Amino acid sequence: MKFRWLLIAFAAIALTGCTTLFGTPVPTPYPTEYIPTVIALTVQAGYSPTPTGMVSPTPQVSPSPQASATPSSRPSHTPTRVESPEPSATQRLITTPPTATRRPSRTPTITLTPTLLPASIQIILPGPASRVVSPLTLQTYLQPGANGRVRIELLGENGNLLYGETTNNLGITEGRVYLSREIEFEIAGVSEIGRLQISTKDSYGRLIALNSVDLILLSVGEADVTSGGDLLDPIIIRQPVANTLIQGGTVTVSGMVRQSSDKPLLVELVDAKGAVVGYRQASVMPSADGSHTPFLVEVAYTVTGPTWVRLIVREESTGRIAGTIHLSSVEVLLGP
Repeated sequence: MKFRWLLIAFAAIALTGCTTLFGTPVPTPYPTEYIPTVIALTVQAGYSPTPTGMVSPTPQVSPSPQASATPSSRPSHTPTRVESPEPSATQRLITTPPTATRRPSRTPTITLTPTLLPASIQIILPGPASRVVSPLTLQTYLQPGANGRVRIELLGENGNLLYGETTNNLGITEGRVYLSREIEFEIAGVSEIGRLQISTKDSYGRLIALNSVDLILLSVGEADVTSGGDLLDPIIIRQPVANTLIQGGTVTVSGMVRQSSDKPLLVELVDAKGAVVGYRQASVMPSADGSHTPFLVEVAYTVTGPTWVRLIVREESTGRIAGTIHLSSVEVLLGP
């Protein structure tokens, strides 16, 4: 009987030990070297520790509503890599630094400087401020006027004519010719200012061109002749072009001028009878280095029908000898 009770007591003790073995297990701690990795993965996954202090060994990146967070019995020895979602096209444009792209530079636009024309009357000798004695030698290269005519004049200090000649039939009406003359003169004093000027006219007697040079005339002494220097046209008319039809009662005149003073240019429209049908002054400030400067002026005119006129631009003297010192012209057709 006692042996039977002993068997019952032994069976009860055995059952109690089995219950302890198959109950809720005690949480197994992670190895020390894996704790930082587990904490970082837990924070990224958005989890907090469970009430019992257990940490899920396998964090989930985007748990779905159906997924259950069931911890595994042992931690993984390899940290789980958390994949970031691929950024959208807009995000890529914002976060990606722009790539420097080399753009071809534009070809610079070259602004051409208007060509300065040679004077229609070039005085090669004597040059400005030459000291001359009689006879002085004139050398010129020019475009003759109507019927090959050229007018040569030497003026004294008070404007009196010391020498005058009109050459006819030089044998050329188109193109340029070389002309040389020995000019004799007499003055009352030892010296005085003089002006040598050459001009051409058209078949109606209107001036086509005029060029001049101021000299020092000597009755005695030794000549000191300089060269002609700049042989460009002092007055260049760019607009209007010769033989152009202009209507509307206004002519726009533009060009380049090498002016010796700040005196206004005189612009005239002269018909075949010598009547002035339009007139205007153009103010021009001379350059400090003696180069050409632009000018622009609008000239009103009055005609009753188509009328051929000569547009004349001239510069007047500011020195002791009055009169025109440079002149250029073009012929145009005016309409009402």
